[in-house]
Amino acid sequence: MEVVRRILLPAQRRVLIGATILALGRALGETSNAIVGSLVLCGLALLFAAPIGVSAGIYLSEHGDGWVGRVSRFLSDVLVGVPYIVLGYFGYITMVIHLGWDFSLLAGAITLAIMMLPYIARISELALRAVPRGVREAAYGLGCREGLLVLRILLPTARAQIITVRCNMHRLFSTGP
Repeated sequence: MEVVRRILLPAQRRVLIGATILALGRALGETSNAIVGSLVLCGLALLFAAPIGVSAGIYLSEHGDGWVGRVSRFLSDVLVGVPYIVLGYFGYITMVIHLGWDFSLLAGAITLAIMMLPYIARISELALRAVPRGVREAAYGLGCREGLLVLRILLPTARAQIITVRCNMHRLFSTGP
């Protein structure tokens, strides 16, 4: 019975999701492929860019006072200044032509993640730096190690600012499949 449940339930979910997308396609007409493609592309790009960007923001806010922090902030600012068409062309040349991926969702998602990365890193850094110094000192005074401080105190405190920026990321990018 367990084997039947493991095999049939995912198949039923796929049928349900497929039927939902078909019903959405009938309701929206010809634009459903573009809408679903954009949502999948942006979701996959955010899945790639969010962990790297938040990790970079954590590093820059906690240890970014040295030359590595200055260089990475400078490179982030340079990447923000590059026009999106140039980044798209770079993604096309490297992933579609050179690596032979054709026109794939992965190539578009990686290119879009490269576009999102400096914004997420900078916003995460600023959100984590906005946490009061007294909160950090209190955690250190209670014997909290640095990793625990970041995961249990700083990230939950700055979560609202980071998520708000991620939810408004669609204003920064006008993308399509």
